[in-house]
Amino acid sequence: MDTLIENFIVPIVSRNEAIKCITEIAALTFDGMSANDARICKLKLCGFYCCFVRKINELTKGRSLLDEYQNAKQSR
Repeated sequence: MDTLIENFIVPIVSRNEAIKCITEIAALTFDGMSANDARICKLKLCGFYCCFVRKINELTKGRSLLDEYQNAKQSR
């Protein structure tokens, strides 16, 4: 997760694939694990999610994502 967030979110060419990977990781369940192991995994996942949100926030400061989305949609 650290590698995805730090190395693959910033470059536009790899951003969508990185977000797909992060989404898959976020959807993992911890069935079959001990309660303590599941708790540790959930805490780590929460920490990674916070890092992800911070990185996206850094990338989008001062930009209108709605405008960018609409422009990209029109250029297709």
